[in-house]
Amino acid sequence: MKMESELSPRAGEIIARAQTLLAAGGYNGFSYADISESVRISKASVHHHFPTKVELVQTVVRLYHEEAQRPGHDRKQDRRSACATSCLYGVLGSLHPRWVVILLRLR
Repeated sequence: MKMESELSPRAGEIIARAQTLLAAGGYNGFSYADISESVRISKASVHHHFPTKVELVQTVVRLYHEEAQRPGHDRKQDRRSACATSCLYGVLGSLHPRWVVILLRLR
C-alpha cells in the first residue's frame, strides 16, 4: 500500500474522486470508468496507480485514518473530514464484514 508521501499528484486526484464516489454510493457504487471519466485519464492509468479497486479503497481509508489521528486535527473546521467520514461509512456500510476487517487492518 502506498504512503501519502509516495502518491503522485494524479494519484491524489484519483483518491479525491474515489472518496467522493464512495461517500455517494459505497464500494459497489462506482467503477474505474467513473473515476477515469471525471479525472480525464484512461482506465489503464487508474490501474497503473491503483492496480485493484481494493487497493484504491484501502488507500482512501488509510489516508482518512491518518488524517483523523493527527494531533490537533480539528474535524469541525475541516470540510474534508466530513467528506472522509461519510466516505468511511459509505465504504464500510456496503461491504461484506470480512472486507471491513481487511480494510481496517491499516499499517
